Amino acid sequence: MRKYIYLIGLFSTLVVSNGLYAQGKQELKWFHWAQMENVLPHSTLLPKEEIPLLTPTNDHLLVAERYDGWNSFEMDWIFKDSIEYSYDENEQLTVTNFRDYTSNTWPYTRRIENSYTNLGQPDTSLEFSRINNSWQIDTLDQRVLWKYDSENRLAVEEIQAWNGTEWKGNTQYLSTYENINNHVSSYTTQNWMDETWVNINRRLYESYDVSGNLLSEIQEWWESESWQSQFRITRTYNNDDNLLTYGVETYIDESWQTAYRRTFSYDNNGHQTGWLQESWSEENQSWSPFYQEQYMVNADGLRTQLLSQSWAPQSESWRNLITVDYAYNNNDQLAIEHAQRWNSSQEVWENLDRRFYHYGNGINANHHIQYFKGWQIFPVPTSGQIFLKRTSSQKGSINPIEVRIFSLQGQLLKVFSLQKGGNSQISLDLSNFPPAHYVFQLIEGSRSSIQVIVIAR
Repeated sequence: MRKYIYLIGLFSTLVVSNGLYAQGKQELKWFHWAQMENVLPHSTLLPKEEIPLLTPTNDHLLVAERYDGWNSFEMDWIFKDSIEYSYDENEQLTVTNFRDYTSNTWPYTRRIENSYTNLGQPDTSLEFSRINNSWQIDTLDQRVLWKYDSENRLAVEEIQAWNGTEWKGNTQYLSTYENINNHVSSYTTQNWMDETWVNINRRLYESYDVSGNLLSEIQEWWESESWQSQFRITRTYNNDDNLLTYGVETYIDESWQTAYRRTFSYDNNGHQTGWLQESWSEENQSWSPFYQEQYMVNADGLRTQLLSQSWAPQSESWRNLITVDYAYNNNDQLAIEHAQRWNSSQEVWENLDRRFYHYGNGINANHHIQYFKGWQIFPVPTSGQIFLKRTSSQKGSINPIEVRIFSLQGQLLKVFSLQKGGNSQISLDLSNFPPAHYVFQLIEGSRSSIQVIVIAR
């Protein structure tokens, strides 16, 4: 089931992402939450990888992404997995390839192929496993079938699993619609058991406002051959149709009882700046904070950082959990996500994971990311002197090295030309730079890597 959810999530995201990012100013889009440094003692340990942040591109399709994890014992990033996407001439996602990093190589592990109807609607999605250097359908690989009603509205999503000889039903989702406004009226989940489809749960979408925003729904579970109410959800919106509140009630002892609510906040331009979740205390007849997320956005509405916190009742204060930095390329496309988690015992932020995104035309191409992890850049932060230490096996390289220093606004500040590329360690004097965050680009031959450095005194 996990693989199917991941597949559908990726599929849905990519289908709607073709026109998601608008052309931006030709500058480096890298942002930090400088205003919140008293809340976020943020260590800037960002990538040393080849990311096309400094090269404008008109290619808007996501063609590859890579996930890295942080090794807290070796204090270094380790490759985890990567995903590659290909599209047809209509920019519909057709092939998704998955790779896992093992023994210094990137072998393929899974593949998903999508087909579409004549109207461009999803038709079939088929999963393959990599076996003996070829793509084969293996046990538990999945197939997804989409079916539509006479109005070309999605009626059934059926997930099937391969049992070694044939495709067998696994899970299906059934949608029904209002006759007047074509709003979804119900969404039912069924599992295949004993050669028949068995109800599991359903959502009844009760009402919408005049803008088509969902106002209320009831979630039910199938139990004892009948539907049993579980949750009721109500939503409110502002004049810009932005979600303001999300309230949840549970059905207990034949009545609806308040459970929790989420309240969403926006800036003057309508960009979401966070949300707060509170739990209802029946005993105290009051709301208690439970969890919150805060977002920083730039003038273009792009999210630049996320901070998640949980409420500590004992100290009556917010406790840091996760923070995520977002970096964008020159076309305002998301290029890097860098997550850190809060170490409460040492009261510092520690690296957690990071993800890179690459873009292109995506048509009839094999887009595998070229990885470059040949150098360490330290110390970060620095008081003025930076050291470059070669970590790859190419210690005998004689390619000239060029180092470029940019401001966070993308302005080129200084270029270092180093001819002795074979050196295992190089030092650079940055003592004339004022304390700030800078983008550090190292170019060696046809490869380059980027990292954010901090000068602090």
